[in-house]
Amino acid sequence: MTVTSGGGGTTPPPTSPPPTTPPPSGGGCSAAFTDSSDWGSGFTGSVAVKNNGSAGINGWTVKLTFPGNQTVTSLWNGSYTQSGNTVTVKNASNNGSIGAGAGTSFGFNADYSGGNGAPAVSCTAG
Repeated sequence: MTVTSGGGGTTPPPTSPPPTTPPPSGGGCSAAFTDSSDWGSGFTGSVAVKNNGSAGINGWTVKLTFPGNQTVTSLWNGSYTQSGNTVTVKNASNNGSIGAGAGTSFGFNADYSGGNGAPAVSCTAG
């Protein structure tokens, strides 16, 4: 006697496209500050800028809001303005276009007196 069961297999579920997610807030970019060197009255800082989106960006702006009296004295790989404790950095001509998932960076020297706390950092694409 031969026994057979259920039609010989199962039908796979239909496939559907993967879910899409909106780009992250902040215009698709993020920035992270690192205090590279501190000598008591000044420091060298660096900021890594990353494109978190799925498409390239053309241009970015990073804002650093320091908790004290830090004053930027020089900056490379960008241009900056400072008003009070807020420094606004715009990309240089050679690092404004960032591919999806890629990044760039800029660095600066600054003076301070008293404490040297890390800044709040934000990035906007465009």
